This record gives sequence, structure tokens and C-alpha cells, in this order.
Amino acid sequence: PNKPLDPEIVGITGITDEMLKNQRIDDDEVDRIISDAAVVIAHNARFDRPFVEQRWASFEQKAWACSLTQIPWGSLGFESAKLEYLAYRLGFFFHGHRAETDCRAGLEILSRTLQPKGEFALKVLLDEARRKSYRVWAVGAPFEAKDTLKARGYRWNNGENGKPRAWHKDVSEDLYEEEARYLSDSILQGNLDPIVDTISAFNRFSERG
Repeated sequence: PNKPLDPEIVGITGITDEMLKNQRIDDDEVDRIISDAAVVIAHNARFDRPFVEQRWASFEQKAWACSLTQIPWGSLGFESAKLEYLAYRLGFFFHGHRAETDCRAGLEILSRTLQPKGEFALKVLLDEARRKSYRVWAVGAPFEAKDTLKARGYRWNNGENGKPRAWHKDVSEDLYEEEARYLSDSILQGNLDPIVDTISAFNRFSERG
């Protein structure tokens, strides 16, 4: 990183400045590794995807899935979706916070079957990743509606990413018409039609999405 590591990072990962000396990431090798990938899976893709897309444009062309948010861990009886907790509940442990070890643990978790349906975690994840969703924008919503929108699960976008400076919410395909009707009738009061973005595995979790 061209500067000393933060002591907290050293404590968490065990990686030291000496270990990083004269090391670099081979960009061509990264492109080669992912060239045949059908899907990139991350345990928090909302963080990882923008991070890697800044350096490797090849990641922009890939479908992505998030094992943190696209498996309904809570409804399946898990109190946390952290890797270490999932591993504990599924009967194994590992020393986390090192990239390769975390990836291997993630693969082990995805290979397990989940109750009550007895489906592989990987199947649950990929079925969800294949579904389209929609981002509904409350452009033109009155200021006094902000608390109502926030309570309904809308989040504020400040406009610095090239998207509208407005509240927005991601909804599944089966809930889209209901949400669009609510926004139009109750918030925009029929004066404007909601702005909608279609989201798929190819732009979900990306700053381009």
C-alpha cells in the first residue's frame, strides 16, 4: 500500500509490512483467473464489487452474487450472517480475516444443505441472484415525506454517483407493481411517474447499477 499498515489491521489479519515488501498483484493474472467465471461470489458484494471494479474493468462484465445478503439466513434460523458464525452453526471453524481462508470457508458453507427444504446453500444463492429486481426512485417527493419513505425502507442518494438526488428502494420483481403504485399514489400523488432502474446480477452491487 506504499505506507505502513495500521496496527489494527496487522492485529486482525496477521499480515505485516515485511510480508508485503516487494509484493504486487499481477493484473493480467487476475483477468486470466476470472475470464471463464460464470459468476463472482462475495460475502458482502456491496463492498467488494465497487472495490475491484475500480482496478479491473473485467469484473464489470461478470454476474455477481452475494452470500451475505442473497441467502435468507435469518429466516433459516441463523442469528448472524457473519462467516465465523455461519461456520460455527454448520459445525466447523476456521481462522478468519485472511483472503484465501475466508474464501475456502465460504465455499464450505455454500456446499452445505439448509433446512427446511434441504437445498444446497449455493442453489439458494444462485436462484436469488438470477432474479431481477427494481430500484424505484422517489424523484420529486416532497420534503415532508422523508420520514415516511425512510420508515418504508427507502435510502437517500446524494447524487454524487450520477444517479438522482432522491430516496430510493430496491424491490423484488413480484413486489414492483405494488411499490410503484404506492409511490405514485401516496407520495407523488399522481403528479409524476416513479423512475425505475432494472437490476440484474450484471449490475447489482455495482456503483454502475
